[in-house]
Amino acid sequence: SSDLYCLLVIAPFVLWFRIPKRLTPPAVAEGAEYELFMADFKKRLSRNSRLRGIALHTHADAKASLQLLDKHADAAVTSAASAVFLSTAVLQSGRLDVLVVLAAQTRLIWQVAHVYYQRPSVRDFVHLYANVASTAFIAAGIEDVDVDVLVGTVFGSAVAAIPGMHLLASSVLSGSANAFLTLRVGMITKEYCRCTVNSEKRGLRRTATLQAAKLLGSIVREGTVRLSKAAVTNSTTKLKETVARVTNQRASATTTHA
Repeated sequence: SSDLYCLLVIAPFVLWFRIPKRLTPPAVAEGAEYELFMADFKKRLSRNSRLRGIALHTHADAKASLQLLDKHADAAVTSAASAVFLSTAVLQSGRLDVLVVLAAQTRLIWQVAHVYYQRPSVRDFVHLYANVASTAFIAAGIEDVDVDVLVGTVFGSAVAAIPGMHLLASSVLSGSANAFLTLRVGMITKEYCRCTVNSEKRGLRRTATLQAAKLLGSIVREGTVRLSKAAVTNSTTKLKETVARVTNQRASATTTHA
């Protein structure tokens, strides 16, 4: 287990050898220095396999191409967060949740960096992986939340008393928290990789958090529907098995008496 943790922590550093470093934008988005940066940035974009055949002559072309890459990155982030939601919602285990979250976010960092074909700077990468590490610790502690009290406080005692509500609420709580943290890591990675202007770290993280919050709702809704359907299907299957077993027992008893 400890070896696996170490592997998941070390794995992202492969980025330094596989993807070129992000071009550092100048302090001001105008002037000769900025024009030189944009010329280099367009060359970097031209080597991106996702932009083959797309014109990159003007700043507007570069902006449009970056927006296209943003869509690819958003898709990768959303997909990873959805997988984390379902996985951690079903597992309901602090230790396993940590492994799932670490593995998903480690892979996500690589995917997003690969979309833009440039990786964060050393300092940004350290900050980024600090977020991943803290996320893993949060994932381990979610199971300690008293779900009964939470459901009763938010929905009332009547809803809390519904059979299966505790399990569903616990699953949704765990999945939602881990999905949000994964979305945030993905969005921070995206901002580090796509950045064409210098921005304050605090503002960048706030932007990433807001973007993650916007995407979370649809992931939770879709994930909850899938969990509910799975629970209903499982309950229906068990009911059918019980009915079939009782029916068979009655048939056997009737045959014996006959």
